[in-house]
Amino acid sequence: MPNKALAKDSLPRLLLACALLAAATTLLYAGTLQAPFVFDDLHTIVENPEIKFSRLTLANLATAATQSHASHRWLPNISFALNYLAQGTNVTGYHLVNICIHFLTGITAYLLFLTTLRLPRIGRHGLPAEEIAFFAALLWLVHPLQTNAATYIVQRMTSMMTLFYLLSLLCYAKGRLETATPGRRNAFFGASLIAGVMALFSKENAAMLPLMILAYEYFFIPADRHRKTILWGAGAAIVILALGLGWLFLGDDPFSAIRNGYQIRDFTLSERLLTEPRVLFYYLSLLALPLPSRLNINHDFPVSHALLAPPQTAVALLGLAGLILLIRHLFKKEQRLASFAILWFLANLVIESTVIALELLFEHRLYLPSLFLFPAALTCLYALPIPNRAPARAIVGVCLVLLCTLTWQRNATWATATSLWGDVVQKSPALARGHVNLGRALMAEKQYPQAEQHLRRAMTIEPEDSRAYLALAALYNEQKRYPEALTTAAEALARKHADTANIRLVIATAHMKMRDIGPALAEIDQALAAAPQSTDAYTARGIAYGLAGRPRQAEEALRQAIALDPRNGHAYFNLGITYDRQQRFPEAIAAIESALASGNANQAEAHNTLGIIYWEIREYEQSIRHAQTAIHTNPELLDAYITLGVTLEDMGRKEEAFASYRTAWRKGYDMLGLYNNWAEKYLADRNQAQATMYLLEALKLSPDHPRTRRNLARAAALPASP
Repeated sequence: MPNKALAKDSLPRLLLACALLAAATTLLYAGTLQAPFVFDDLHTIVENPEIKFSRLTLANLATAATQSHASHRWLPNISFALNYLAQGTNVTGYHLVNICIHFLTGITAYLLFLTTLRLPRIGRHGLPAEEIAFFAALLWLVHPLQTNAATYIVQRMTSMMTLFYLLSLLCYAKGRLETATPGRRNAFFGASLIAGVMALFSKENAAMLPLMILAYEYFFIPADRHRKTILWGAGAAIVILALGLGWLFLGDDPFSAIRNGYQIRDFTLSERLLTEPRVLFYYLSLLALPLPSRLNINHDFPVSHALLAPPQTAVALLGLAGLILLIRHLFKKEQRLASFAILWFLANLVIESTVIALELLFEHRLYLPSLFLFPAALTCLYALPIPNRAPARAIVGVCLVLLCTLTWQRNATWATATSLWGDVVQKSPALARGHVNLGRALMAEKQYPQAEQHLRRAMTIEPEDSRAYLALAALYNEQKRYPEALTTAAEALARKHADTANIRLVIATAHMKMRDIGPALAEIDQALAAAPQSTDAYTARGIAYGLAGRPRQAEEALRQAIALDPRNGHAYFNLGITYDRQQRFPEAIAAIESALASGNANQAEAHNTLGIIYWEIREYEQSIRHAQTAIHTNPELLDAYITLGVTLEDMGRKEEAFASYRTAWRKGYDMLGLYNNWAEKYLADRNQAQATMYLLEALKLSPDHPRTRRNLARAAALPASP
């Protein structure tokens, strides 16, 4: 039997295929391990309190699975929670899981292709099934379009669903081919059911699985005494899934739910239905010509308003009808794999490309639908009437080299948020979302003028959308333009899609920077009213109480933030500062070390703060070590040079201390002001020697500085220090 033959003679080849697929995946995706969180990663992972817990319990896993943003996609949500438990927001672990899922999906695709190609009803005889199956899986695996499912972290939902979807179909096929042992056959069917359920709890697209199993049975499996039972079972599953999912997602009135979904879109249901056939052929063009210049995480695809607006709409509708007719034609011609591949492509796009009010186009939607097109194309290539297979293998080899090169180039675009959103803005210049996200990315890199330019461009494109206003208000806070931040944040509150909690926190931050603690606390209260689980709001409350000199309330708020997010490095950092202000030095050190371990705190600032705390308790060697680590981590953190200098001074190493101060001065620190502040303190204590030492150092930096000259005159008038 086919399955026995595979078990008997192909294990070494299977292992070799696995090794080659693993090598290809590793080489192409190893460079993405530091690609940042972007787009939907933020609210699904980074800002999602439901996946953040410190202990692995069934209750915590259940909360992560069912209370997250995509509350029906249990398995990906659980996987994100486990990633967060292991590494917080360190992106490396998330990417490793995504890469492993992509590889395992490739292996499963290979086994499914191989099983299918060995079936007698495909209508191709004498072709190398293992070779075609392997190359088809490899071509699919290395295709540049797959980067949107493999590199984009949140699209683990798509890749995980695809893995279980293919496993379910593979196990079903194995069960149908198993004739020797009923127990083994039933085990395969049981595994198929389990994998199918796991696919459904990964992403709703898996609802198409019963239909595709039914199609697989009809296209490839010879009729036998089990056929009737299978057809009835699959039919019942399709009806149950359709009714169950429809009720789950659309409620008791699905038609109203569908119509209501379009209230947040800038296109209607009829416009979407007219546009999607054009999208379908655009997808096919991307599969055929996946140049990095054509790939985009967020396409700005023009909407069809009527059959001839644009004219390509009518052509695409005719083309879609032609594809449907082609399925029947190829089937009748016994070209069943090609026929099935087209059906597979169209059917697996139905959920995301018809009536539901989703955005028009995303490349990750092709991850599953494109799959069977690869073995179908290779089967046609290998069946060409040529003397040997060398030309076909040469074509495949060239395609592999080209696809690998293009995938490597595309993955390079994911290296930073700035490069990714810069790519979006270049390809979709009229898309406000691209400008907003590029503005945020540039702000994180402290490229403030460029960030403001893109945020203002987004406001011009969508003047009633609040997101650009919120980002611009946060930018003004970074630039210490607090009155403008308050005005812009107020404008954000009055516009569409207002993120009330985060806008209130931006307003609170501006008030805290201006030391208006009462208004800041009032804004934080409103932020918590809008988002009671906001760890950022509790952290902000702790900072505000700290600035107000209320350390106990600050500690309580920061501990609430940590309870909501055990890896909140920012909260640990500020808790350490709160303890330091109370001279609770061991607790302060422990809190700052927890901030460092979290991976999402500012590492340089945390080390510098530890340097200050160790200086306060006279552990000078530790202070120097942490100050130097802060400088090594961020040479532009000028406070660390001061921490290092002060510690060296207290150790009597004055030349080294003043060398550190001079470095801070060269990098832009106001050493003249600091030297004069220190000198004036010593002048008040009538310590002429210490005051004069700092003033002479200030003169070396600026011989004509007026304040320094005045203080030197004051020092000269004092009696000499003993």
